[in-house]
Amino acid sequence: MFSSFSHSRALSTASPTSESSQSAQANVPLLEPIRRRIYDHGPMTVAEYMSVALTHPEYGYYTESGLKPNDESFMGDFVTSPEISQVFGELLGVWCVAMWQSVLGSSERVRVVELGPGRGTLMRDAMGAFSSFPAFTNALHKGGVHMVEKSEGNAQVQRNALECEPQSEGSAYAAGVLSNASNSPMPVQWHDEFRSYLDFVEQDVAGTPTIFLAHEYLDALPVHVFRRTDAGWREVMIDVDEEKVGESSDIHLKYVLSNRPTAAAAAALSGTLSSEDKAETVEVSPASATVVGDISRELARSGGAALFVDYGAQGKEGTSLRGIKDHKFVDPLKYPGVADITADVDFNALKRPAEAVKGVRVAGPATQAEFLSNMGIEYRVAALLKSAEARDEDEALDLFQAYQRLVSTDDEGMGKVYQAMSLSCAPEGKELDDATPLAGFGV
Repeated sequence: MFSSFSHSRALSTASPTSESSQSAQANVPLLEPIRRRIYDHGPMTVAEYMSVALTHPEYGYYTESGLKPNDESFMGDFVTSPEISQVFGELLGVWCVAMWQSVLGSSERVRVVELGPGRGTLMRDAMGAFSSFPAFTNALHKGGVHMVEKSEGNAQVQRNALECEPQSEGSAYAAGVLSNASNSPMPVQWHDEFRSYLDFVEQDVAGTPTIFLAHEYLDALPVHVFRRTDAGWREVMIDVDEEKVGESSDIHLKYVLSNRPTAAAAAALSGTLSSEDKAETVEVSPASATVVGDISRELARSGGAALFVDYGAQGKEGTSLRGIKDHKFVDPLKYPGVADITADVDFNALKRPAEAVKGVRVAGPATQAEFLSNMGIEYRVAALLKSAEARDEDEALDLFQAYQRLVSTDDEGMGKVYQAMSLSCAPEGKELDDATPLAGFGV
């Protein structure tokens, strides 16, 4: 699968674009900028490739494809749990309320932040659950809802889902789907980067307790891939496939191995692998660790909780990099900017940056089936089934099948492959002990 390359390799003098490959490139316009970058600077890391493919300002998957969901018939390249059943978002909303009560002591104000909100379905359904808890809704009205979304197209879809109306400030809106006791719309604000959200909260001298939701967010953050060789660990890189330039093949890129340790290898693998570790290939995501660390420090500053739900594993061995297009897995090198690219989340690795922050408590990871069961999904589905059966048998069947897909642990279900992990930290002056209940994790 991999071949070695020389950092000082002679760059091809041929034009990166040949006439016979132009038709393939027309459908994947990001191939040319990637090829040009490799010709100019040499092979790129998998992390660099993921970053370019997903967030290139003109052709990136999350920037270019973000315009398509304005068509309400657009269903994307994959289906997520919130799109399968309203129950998923409702239970995450209940989780927010439960953590506000147990960890924050029903604080006077609270903020809810969603990272990577997709079509806004999860937050819409969570707000539906919030409406059953007036005290929480009033506290949230003081802190507001914040959405971290890079794509302006997706942000508009989210605003439509939440029935938002613009306010006087540029990024501030009011959601019509949730009002407080005085019938005031819920304030909602968008941030195009997590860093810009952190810059925003630095101005919050009150230190508002915050609850973070990150569903299928970490899996899209860049990973570095390393492979064991006789000479030690070498980083997997991406190069132009010279043999296929000029051919009609759609694949113009290939994996290669660095011929010496890279700077990323020294930094990313430090403390990650033990001398007894027998893994042949590993993935490491410094970007994910940074996000978890930043959230942990924010929780320690003001108190709050965070919930991560993603597909992944509790170990680092092997490579899980995949492309997803039209609801099918594809070669991640085949459609940069056109297909989504993800990798499994190593939850065990992400415990470390959280546990390094004083006061932060980690729960999980648990399977999605375990988490949803602990949150009472069976009771909620039973109540909905009773109502649906009174109206329409087909509606009841759809509801039950959606429930099965969320919790099933077989190959077709999401119950096992998806994992959940939470962080929590009491506000200053209070402490969490082992007796403090953490919703969804049986503790």
